[in-house]
Amino acid sequence: MGGASALKLAAQGGHEAVVKVLLEYKASVNLRGGFDGGTALDTAVFFKKDDVAEMLRRAGALTKDQIS
Repeated sequence: MGGASALKLAAQGGHEAVVKVLLEYKASVNLRGGFDGGTALDTAVFFKKDDVAEMLRRAGALTKDQIS
């Protein structure tokens, strides 16, 4: 797996405005990366960023287990 995406990093920090912009620009919501090979949704859930997780779900994001 490669490094973490901008969407995954924004999800980790709970940066809703950044996540919104990235989604508007069609960021890949199911891109896997980082040390855990997870998606931005996995990261938002892990770090308890519930509002970001909901934004990602509405955009069609899946967890790495749902993709596998």
